[in-house]
Amino acid sequence: MRQQVDPSAHTIKSHGASLARKHARDWLILLLLIVIEIVLFVIHPFKRFVGRDMMEDLRYPMKENTVPVWAVPVSVVILFFTA
Repeated sequence: MRQQVDPSAHTIKSHGASLARKHARDWLILLLLIVIEIVLFVIHPFKRFVGRDMMEDLRYPMKENTVPVWAVPVSVVILFFTA
């Protein structure tokens, strides 16, 4: 049988410091991700001149459809039932 836990037994005042210590690594990772996001937002992307003649080398192989339209729902249904 499961023991009933009193919701007022664990409060921020009684267990806040130990809970903060347990999750300190999580908060540091969150702060690191926020700093990375800010840095990526502040820096500007590298811009390179691409002339008209250079586009032939950089262009993706132009095809009408790499995946036929009818194959998408069929593959979704097959993946849904096999996963």
